[in-house]
Amino acid sequence: MMTSAVFRCDASPAIGSGHVVRCSALAQALAARGWKCRIVALPGTCAAVAGFVSSTIEVIETEAADDPATVAKMLPKPCELLVIDSYRLGRAYEDALGPSVRRRLVIEDLPNRPHHSELLLDQTLGRTPDEYGDLVPPNTKLLLGADYALVRPAFAAVRRKAVERHLKAEPLATLLVALGGAPTPELLERVLAGVQESGLQLTVHVVGPLATPADGRAARVIVHERAADIHGLMAECDVAIGAGGGSAWERCCLGVPSLIVQVADNQKDVAASLAAAGAAIDLGPVSRLGPADIAQALRALACDPARRGAMADCAARLCDGLGVRRVCGVLAPRLSGDGRPVTLRPVAQDDARLLFEWQLISEVRRYANDPRPPTWEGHLDWFRRRIGDALAGPFSVIMLGGRAVGVLRLDSAIPERLGPNSNPEREAFLVSILVDPHCQGRGVAAAALAAGRDLLPQAVLYAEVLEGNEPSHRLFSNAGYRRTRPSLYVLNS
Repeated sequence: MMTSAVFRCDASPAIGSGHVVRCSALAQALAARGWKCRIVALPGTCAAVAGFVSSTIEVIETEAADDPATVAKMLPKPCELLVIDSYRLGRAYEDALGPSVRRRLVIEDLPNRPHHSELLLDQTLGRTPDEYGDLVPPNTKLLLGADYALVRPAFAAVRRKAVERHLKAEPLATLLVALGGAPTPELLERVLAGVQESGLQLTVHVVGPLATPADGRAARVIVHERAADIHGLMAECDVAIGAGGGSAWERCCLGVPSLIVQVADNQKDVAASLAAAGAAIDLGPVSRLGPADIAQALRALACDPARRGAMADCAARLCDGLGVRRVCGVLAPRLSGDGRPVTLRPVAQDDARLLFEWQLISEVRRYANDPRPPTWEGHLDWFRRRIGDALAGPFSVIMLGGRAVGVLRLDSAIPERLGPNSNPEREAFLVSILVDPHCQGRGVAAAALAAGRDLLPQAVLYAEVLEGNEPSHRLFSNAGYRRTRPSLYVLNS
């Protein structure tokens, strides 16, 4: 029987398209895994997000979308998952639909109201469990921070080239103005007035409708009424002026230095956190924004390429664009040999000691490239460099149920160095896996390798295995890797 998920979200000129865009990204990823997904929304949603929702995702518009009794009748039987992404609908709605579904996932942006769900996702940078301590039941699984940002996979596909471009911080020549799903012409005109006041000779790409024609302006303005391929457009722009909603994580994924305009009250935390991290400049609420503010910020960035390069690096380190796949890994986890869920959570700053202790285990060191145990100082130096590298690749703790049992690294690699049959057109990653000896022999490593593949489905994966390490040779062979040299395995598809 096909697993079913229903998404309750809306889009309109008043609330924008962000809720539906991020839900659609998750729905499409689940559909690729064989789930049947549909969106239930208020009338007008399809018109507001035309071009952003795949035709494979059914959208049902109804005036009764806020009535849980009506929605309950529309749910498939059984329904594995109900996703609720709405600032209007809270705990009462979640409680009413709880008996009709196996799990509820609430997508939230502010910890300011109670919820009753099995999972809660808040992709705000720096969000902590304590902020939801009194707002959700103790057993609610929290997915917090930009590692879980629901960025469309198209952004991850162009990430490397985009980040490398923005790190170079070449002279500022192109500007993207994209202020959310439904920016008003008046707001866009105000921003363009600031661009003109800056005196910079820029090509400006504007996403949204203008009140007056683009022709005859001092700056070269190119208008995109809708930009379904905005990932490509964003990758080619030197700087962006954007809102503090979901598009902020898209810009971070591509390393785009940003000027953030708070077009809604719920964007304050995102804008402040990105500015504090050095990834963006917070221009404040739209109600207080004038052309002079925009002109000053643009001129400051134009004459400071070092700052733009640093902003690109900070932004890219905050969000790698794999959040949709991480959430899928939680919702549809790989399983160990005894049927327990095996998931990957991003390594955090305070994991350094945990990883160090695993590295000291004699069974682990036996098959390491360097059998000598590391020093704490050497390990800490390596750990900080690894998590500080924006393009190094996914670095994850392997979770068996709720217990940390190992680590999986997918390290960016140069294909040409890994064999004559490598494909330089595809990203390549070198796989390193460690499982606590107490958990070996349970199928954990095989499930973790599959979960790692789920994160990077299009990449070429390599593994180096020392002679004599027969368990690892069997592991990679059984996982579908092809042995190309005595010590090298490759997975192409």
